Amino acid sequence: TQRGRVGLVDADPQGALKHWVDWGSKEADAQVPVLYSDHTDPVQNLKLAQPNHDFVVVDCPPSLDMAITCQLMIECDFILIPVLPSPLDLWASTQTIEMIESARKTNPKLKAALVLNQTEPRSAMTRAMQTTIERLGVPVLTTSVRRRAVY
Repeated sequence: TQRGRVGLVDADPQGALKHWVDWGSKEADAQVPVLYSDHTDPVQNLKLAQPNHDFVVVDCPPSLDMAITCQLMIECDFILIPVLPSPLDLWASTQTIEMIESARKTNPKLKAALVLNQTEPRSAMTRAMQTTIERLGVPVLTTSVRRRAVY
């Protein structure tokens, strides 16, 4: 496990990351990373965060704003692509992978991986998705995020 200073960049206009940070900062003894959430220029926010942090996590919008997302990809070291076990998400992931390949022309060291999100291990769709996404040419994490109901 690596330790270090973590910065967060909320590049999603919906601001979900900012809401999570605000909620987490209200918890007792929570150590919340520094958040850069000015949505006017996420690329500039990333550049501001990089020198002050060992790790910077960027939350991008679920829909691909091509110009901003591609610029962010060029500045990144690693991209983690969450994929829901559905054909629509698989299709969206292929678009993201194409953008990564384009960004690698400028940033050849850019790495990426897929992580299955909201999985139900016994579901036929989840099992089918696991074998299908392995064919996309991007590593798939062995760990997945299971679907859970929070009460």
